[in-house]
Amino acid sequence: NYDIYNMNSYIVNIYINICNIVILL
Repeated sequence: NYDIYNMNSYIVNIYINICNIVILL
């Protein structure tokens, strides 16, 4: 379950980064 949680956290971080890029644009 730790691997699944880690993967979800990784996906969430990517989503946040994409949102930040959109805001900067």
